[in-house]
Amino acid sequence: MSMTLAQIESREKELGEEGKKILASHKDCEAKGNPDTMRKSVNKEMDAWQAKWDDLAWERKRFEAERSNKVRLSSGNALGYDGETTKAVTKTVSPLQIPVSEYRGLYEATVRRLPTYRIDSRSFADNVSTKAPFAESGFTSGNLPPILLPQMTLDLPYEPDRAFEAFRQLTTPEARSVEYLQHTGNTNPAAAVAELGVKPDLGMQLTTVTTPFVKIAALASISMEALADFRTFMQWVPHELFAALVDAETNQVLNGTGGGANMLGILNTSGVLTRAIGSDTPIDCIRKAINDIRIGSSFAKADVVITHPTTWADLTLQKSTTGQYLLNPDDPAALGDLHNVFGCKVLTNTYCPAGTAIVADSNWIYAWTRQSLTLDINQYGTDSSGTNLWTQNAVSYRAEERIAIGVARPTAVNIVTGLPSS
Repeated sequence: MSMTLAQIESREKELGEEGKKILASHKDCEAKGNPDTMRKSVNKEMDAWQAKWDDLAWERKRFEAERSNKVRLSSGNALGYDGETTKAVTKTVSPLQIPVSEYRGLYEATVRRLPTYRIDSRSFADNVSTKAPFAESGFTSGNLPPILLPQMTLDLPYEPDRAFEAFRQLTTPEARSVEYLQHTGNTNPAAAVAELGVKPDLGMQLTTVTTPFVKIAALASISMEALADFRTFMQWVPHELFAALVDAETNQVLNGTGGGANMLGILNTSGVLTRAIGSDTPIDCIRKAINDIRIGSSFAKADVVITHPTTWADLTLQKSTTGQYLLNPDDPAALGDLHNVFGCKVLTNTYCPAGTAIVADSNWIYAWTRQSLTLDINQYGTDSSGTNLWTQNAVSYRAEERIAIGVARPTAVNIVTGLPSS
């Protein structure tokens, strides 16, 4: 049968007095040096007392749990907002609220040299308070502020494909620019020579090509408070900077004018081959462009096609007279699939103009990285917006790289125009 609170408290007093007597007997044994049999008897009494106390402690926990569950709103208990059962809210347990009996037990455990002693905190039902839920009719829109979720911050969309990685990556010299020789032709061709005849001198025509490294960089500033309050920004800001750099890099690689600080992009490189679609189908035009490279002065083999996503979408929809897709990933006999055509890897990017395709042998487009993507952090000085980083508690991020590309053999590149653009 369950005990009432008065019975529990009365029993606690009785056990407290009993514990004092046992403790006094234990001290008496220690003082008189009684034999082990007497000491064992006292210890046996202590064990029995401890078992009684544990049972009583469990009874108190059960009682307080039942009383806590009975705490309800005084306005009623009907289902809905106004009758919802409230949750008991207890104050933080303080050492001052631990019962004296628990301290006694701790002391006795120390005297008996027990390895451990557990103090179970009570729920302190006398300190229970309740929070009444608000009804829907009592809520005014706008009173509660929105919750910021930094981890849900949306990135600014950038082109996912990096054209720079599609080309031949070479070891970079420690210099401000790259210089190499380009064999453009011979004065005399090689020929058959009779015995003791004079051999022809090729008279090699060499051209020096200099390609400077181009720096691509960006800054971003953010307050110290934002970094401290939302740790997500520590990774998010650098990620956004690098994405912006790669986006600008692709634009430079394809469309750079070569003027000022800009690199000379592939589409503006002189000497490259060109082909217009004319009366050909788009697929036929691509195939002929690949052949142009093969029979051109570079005798190259095309392995990459860079084009606009819309143009590539149209190419993948090209069908035969029987309605079969010409680019079919499920047909080994097809001309290609959704990622390649005629053995050339396809790279789509919106920085390539719609209706245009760059067909190339990537082995003859050189790529150098003088300084890889680098991130620096500074909290001193003033940023471009006029913010004093030190006095205004802000941090500035700087991301940059230095790269260069060189079209070593322009006739290994063929610019195809007139392809579908919508």
